[in-house]
Amino acid sequence: MFVTRGFRTTGVHAGEDLSDAALGEAILELYGRPGPSGADDGQAWETFCTEVAGVPARRYRPEKTARVFRESGDSGMWTVVAGHFGAEVSLPAEPAADFPQRLGGLVRRELAALAPDWPSVRSAVIRTTATGGWVVMPYDRGNLGGPAHAVDAAA
Repeated sequence: MFVTRGFRTTGVHAGEDLSDAALGEAILELYGRPGPSGADDGQAWETFCTEVAGVPARRYRPEKTARVFRESGDSGMWTVVAGHFGAEVSLPAEPAADFPQRLGGLVRRELAALAPDWPSVRSAVIRTTATGGWVVMPYDRGNLGGPAHAVDAAA
């Protein structure tokens, strides 16, 4: 799981086993950082994709996505939108003491209810490992690309 500031900005690896509170804290921490400058020219996004997500920027295609943003003005409301065209779900920031847990829980619930948007792969390479497992990797124009998926041989 990755938390980003949006397309062509930056992000962090949040891991799969974070608690709701830790996920909410990761979102709030990244949201509180200054955004890349206009002179950045997409370098922050390229760096995030290659060094954090492990794929070239042109191949970064999350299976599920949610937008999280603070509503403008003094309402103290945050909004979560799962998928590209999902319904907006608002969440008040008060009480502040448990807000990270409530925010992380809402994002996790919205993502869980969302069907994956699987990227299209025109071809793949399947290789065996020394332990007898299988590794499946997208293959595009003569290049292997991430992510690689290890599959148990019995599967």
